[in-house]
Amino acid sequence: MKKLAIGIGILLLLAVILPVAATPVRHSMTSGVGYIICPNGQGEKCRMLWTAQTDKFGNVNGQAKLLAGFPDITLYATIDQLEVIDGNIAYVGGVITYAPDDPAWLNQHICFKVKDGGKGGDDYISGWYKGDAVFCKGTTFPPFYLFIGNVKVA
Repeated sequence: MKKLAIGIGILLLLAVILPVAATPVRHSMTSGVGYIICPNGQGEKCRMLWTAQTDKFGNVNGQAKLLAGFPDITLYATIDQLEVIDGNIAYVGGVITYAPDDPAWLNQHICFKVKDGGKGGDDYISGWYKGDAVFCKGTTFPPFYLFIGNVKVA
């Protein structure tokens, strides 16, 4: 009887653990570094770096950085929103956590859109806009194409 109870306990434990362990990451979007022409009209390059992923429980985490040259702007954000559309477009949202050059950005919700053009295709990223990822999804962004870098949406 004791062995039967232990056996049933193990089966119940496995029934709970295995489906959770087998649940894959739903969406992830990562990129190393990308250089774009800054939207400041000066023709300078801005550098954007970001990474974001959704875990098996649906929680989003990541970071993003925007480094612009004129005027000098450095922004860091914690990413907490990610929605992947059609497998190659992602809307990303977060909160600015570091803005030494322009404190007005601090604690602002930001969003941006990225597109993975596939191997040999055109990848693009939008600029950073104030608002969350839900706002992003309903906004038409002018794309700023990457000159150097890669967008990966999976």
